[in-house]
Amino acid sequence: MNKIPFALLLLTLLTGIASAGTVSLTGTCQSDLMPGNTVNFLLVNTGNETAYNLQLSPIITGASPQNLSYPVNVLTPTINTLFLIPLLNISTLGTYIDAFVATYQQGSQVFTALFPCTINMGKATTSAVFLSVNTFSGSGTSIMNVSALNAIDANLTVNVSSLFPPSFTFVTARSYLLELGPYQTKKVQFVVQYPTSQGSYTGAIVDHYVYANLSYASFAPIQISQSAPAAQSGISPLLIGGIAVGAAMVLLIARSIIKNKKKQDGTKEVSA
Repeated sequence: MNKIPFALLLLTLLTGIASAGTVSLTGTCQSDLMPGNTVNFLLVNTGNETAYNLQLSPIITGASPQNLSYPVNVLTPTINTLFLIPLLNISTLGTYIDAFVATYQQGSQVFTALFPCTINMGKATTSAVFLSVNTFSGSGTSIMNVSALNAIDANLTVNVSSLFPPSFTFVTARSYLLELGPYQTKKVQFVVQYPTSQGSYTGAIVDHYVYANLSYASFAPIQISQSAPAAQSGISPLLIGGIAVGAAMVLLIARSIIKNKKKQDGTKEVSA
């Protein structure tokens, strides 16, 4: 009678092995620079799995980061990591939209994540360009239809660009240079292909221009989400076979016990 609980325990253990952990990274930054023209960027793993061999790479416009990458060997769940990144050679003062790319390893796979960030270099400015984005994603392709509106009575030369992890492939151009007259709207389209080995990605559509010797920029955040593919469930063919064997064991043991019980019942009736 102890064989059935053992078989059920085997099934439970096999099923438990099938569940995979998740690395979920959240990145935030302070818009205003710290003393020494230093960017303050905070990264936290809000998932339940550890990220290994993490590298943070700043993408900075209007200046140069002191280092091209910042390593973190291990980022465990709920742990905050603060990056202090000095900026060099600041050019035009004003507001910029920059990004930080995190590349990390989970198990045998390598993933990337991107975090847009508004950074004020010396003086904060407010962009007069308003972005509207409609996004359609599926089967590893995302289409973004973007409208850019100039909301002031002045001619602006605006760079409309996209920020996504380096694992993305662009089908269209990465950026467009638009001549926007007063209160004029123009439309552009971005089409990207993304790997389906990750549950969700964060990106941004950015507008940037220089007016009266100051930098202006803003961004519209983009979230590309998808259901995890079957390959990411952590269930290998070997594991499925193990579960099937365990189920067969349960059925055979139950059948054997039922037969033995019937024989015992029949013996009792003859003795009576």
